[in-house]
This record gives sequence, C-alpha cells and structure tokens, in this order.
Amino acid sequence: MESEYDVIFSVFDPRKGPIVYFTSLKSVEIAKKAAVKSFIAIGGTEQNDDLNTKQAVLSLADAQKIAFFYMFKINMKHSDPNSKPDCWAVLGYTHDSAKSINFYRSIPLIEKQISKTAKIIRDKFIYSDQITKLDNTLTDLINALRSPDLLLEPEEEPVLDLHFEDVEAGDLSFLIEYFSKDLAKIVYALMLEEPVVLVGDVKTLISKLVSSISIVLPHRPLVNQYTTEYIDPKGKDIIICPGNAKFLKKFRGIAVADVANKKVNYRIKGFPSIEELLNTLRVSPKDTHKPIIHTYVDKLLGKVAELLELCEPDQIDRSQIRDFRSDLKGDELNIVIQMVKSYAPQFEDKLFYFARSMV
Repeated sequence: MESEYDVIFSVFDPRKGPIVYFTSLKSVEIAKKAAVKSFIAIGGTEQNDDLNTKQAVLSLADAQKIAFFYMFKINMKHSDPNSKPDCWAVLGYTHDSAKSINFYRSIPLIEKQISKTAKIIRDKFIYSDQITKLDNTLTDLINALRSPDLLLEPEEEPVLDLHFEDVEAGDLSFLIEYFSKDLAKIVYALMLEEPVVLVGDVKTLISKLVSSISIVLPHRPLVNQYTTEYIDPKGKDIIICPGNAKFLKKFRGIAVADVANKKVNYRIKGFPSIEELLNTLRVSPKDTHKPIIHTYVDKLLGKVAELLELCEPDQIDRSQIRDFRSDLKGDELNIVIQMVKSYAPQFEDKLFYFARSMV
C-alpha cells in the first residue's frame, strides 16, 4: 500500500524516454507510468521548447492518486553528440484521491516548495546517460517534499488582505441568512474562479463575510484585496471596495455584491446544485455544515480527476462523455470544466470540444 503522499523525480532522456531516478512510491511500475504520463500530458519534450518550466495536475487512477507535476529544464551531457545541452526533468507530488480537498487547497504551497527544490536540482545535477542513480544529498532533498507541512488544512483561516486591523471569524449560518438567495451567485462565481467585488464600509461586517465565504470553498485559499481605486481583477478572488467607490462600472461581467442592501448583481442565472447545497445547509445543524460542504466539493474534485483522465487520449468516445456528465447538473459541469482548465491548461482545446459535446 502506498503512503498518503509520495514523490517522483524523472528525467526525459532524448533516446531512452522517461527515466525514474527516484520515487517514494512502493510500486516502481506506477512511478514509471506516472513519469510517462506527465511528459506526454504536459508536452514538454517537443512543444513550447522556449519555456523553462511547466506544471499541471493529473490523475493517477490506477494508484487512486492525484498528482502535481512540475517540469523544468536541467543541463545534460549526453553520449550522443547531436543531443541538446539540456533536457526536461519532472518532480511529481502525489496525494490520495480520496483526500483531495487538502491537496487542491495546497497547490500554491506545493508549487512554491517544488520550484525551490527544482532550482537546487538544476544547480547541482547535470544529467548524463551514464548516471544510474542520484547521490544521497539529492534523494534526501526530494524525499523531504513528502512533509505533511506542504498541505494546508481546510479549517485554516486564509490570510485576508482586507486592510483591516482585525479579522472576524467566519460564520456560515450568518452568511446564508445575510445574502439569502443571492449567496448562490457569489459561491458560483468563486467556484468558477471568477472574482467577486464586495462593496461596503462596515469593516467588521466585511471581514466576517469574507471569512464566512472562505468556508464554502475548502479546496483553495482565497486571494483577497481591499482597494480604493480600480484594480485589475485578474488573479483576485474577493475585491473589497468602499461604498462610495466611483469605479465599480469598470468591473464588467463579474459579480458585484452591495453589502448594505444585501444584493448581488451577476450576469449568470441558474445554479441548481449551489442552490440545493445552500438550502440543505439552511435546514441542517451548524456542526454538520463543514461535512456537507466537503461532500459536495469532494464530488466535484472526483469529477475533476475523471475529466483529467478523459483528456489524456488523442481520441475519446462520445459515450464516455455522456457517462461522465450523467450525474452532473449544469452548474456542476461548468465548475468541473473550469477547475480542469485551471489545473491542466494544456487540455484547454479538448475541454472546448468536451463542453460543446456535453450540451
């Protein structure tokens, strides 16, 4: 049985293909399959050769794991005189699919740590087709990535850049009551990784609302910012503006919440699964809120893993597409597709085809 989280380091030899130099996985065969899958899926061996790093999330269904792969270039001395002076290497971090909320929430932290490790490998390791194993210093360095400190717990409060002195604790019951039916618009927008603008002046109230909203998205930390002038919303989750802001019309097409009037203006309508989730939370005891949310998000992340698998082959049977979407409501399907776009951008063209085929 594999451990909860494991690592893989492999190099793409221009003649031999992917070679696994280190893995903590007990199954070397799974590690080899994962190495091949990462090089094929990320497309590092031929495409976009001007890029020095790439990353993607992929499903390892055979091992019941989800994995983050970070691809980077390293120096190479090859016996083939026609070979380039560098080649691609991949660091992979795998986690149990059944516990994927922590994994997805921690991707920014995982990427940051793996990129640091990759830089050290690049500085200290020159690949040669004569090298059969890594030295102990590098294997210890790679194995250190298995630390549980690399994962954020869903219960951890996010860092809120609200420009406020104090951060109020979240309260889901309060949030549901405050925005009532309009809350679905906020949740759906954030599930799609679209920014939401909160407009209001009562700092303690805004702080409490933001902390409460984060509870509904346990799979990722939110990036929040307070501003008194227009900013590019790209890369932000919640943008907080004062009530007298004159630049709100510049935020085109995104959800804008008027905190004082408890109203949300959003271009999209109809979120059946989100509304069903919120209705369930309204009538459920407070101590069941987090498990209910985790069950909902777990379902979505399970479908993300399925769609990642579907995206890998060159061709896909339409019956597989129908089977995939059979238990998804329309808003759930949109959320899953957007998540895969975010975690595996190399599949964007296929996702466009899937989206059209799933209608």
